[in-house]
Amino acid sequence: MTKLYQPAPSIESTSGDKGEPLAFQWRGQVHRVLHLGNRWRVHLDWWRVEIWREYFQVEVQSGFTCVIYRDLLTDAWYLQRIYD
Repeated sequence: MTKLYQPAPSIESTSGDKGEPLAFQWRGQVHRVLHLGNRWRVHLDWWRVEIWREYFQVEVQSGFTCVIYRDLLTDAWYLQRIYD
């Protein structure tokens, strides 16, 4: 079962040298990334309202797996989905 956030809440993230998330803060707690799974980019609707994001599926020390993304236009981070 998963929880999809619409709209995705913003999070604070710390990134490594290659732009990968190392840790993020959500709901007042820091979640350290233990494992980086998939990584992909989405670039859509550039002719209307541009969406350019880099997604990461991560496993965190808090015990859950989630999908977070960085908006490549604003450099802001968001939590998209949590897997149970």
